[in-house]
Order: sequence, then structure tokens, then C-alpha cells
Amino acid sequence: MNIGRILADVNRQQEDVGNLLIVLHEELEDLVTMEDTPSAIGTLFIDRKELLFSLLGAAQEILRKQARITDALSRTVIAAGAKGGAAHD
Repeated sequence: MNIGRILADVNRQQEDVGNLLIVLHEELEDLVTMEDTPSAIGTLFIDRKELLFSLLGAAQEILRKQARITDALSRTVIAAGAKGGAAHD
């Protein structure tokens, strides 16, 4: 298992999710200003807003899980380095 490669992949995914969060946030800001439109159009915007909030929650959960994975892998690398360093002393 190449921990360095896994960490690099997780970091790239975190950047992608971070960019998605920025876009979702901007979309939600735009939708909040359109909420007071006539009923048929307003309903579409509200449905879209609910979908975007759902996506936002999912993206945040992905970031939380990836942060835990990164933390665990980092601790594993540090522990392995400490064991390897102690063996060389």
C-alpha cells in the first residue's frame, strides 16, 4: 500500500470538494435572492435550493471523512517513521 499516493489522492479530492462547496455556496446565495418570485418559478427555485443544500451536506460529509482518513494515514506514516528511526539508532 502506497500511503503517499493515497494521501495525494485524498488531498486532490479535498480540493475538488472544496471547489464544489464554493460553487454550491454561490448558487445558494443567488437562489435566496430569487425565493420571492411568482409561485411556479419560486417552487422551482426552492426545489433547486433544497437539492443544493443536500449536495452541500454530502460534500461536507465527504470532506469530514477524508480528513479522518488523512489524519489516520498521517499518524500511521509518523508511527512507521518513528519505528524505523528507532531501529536505526
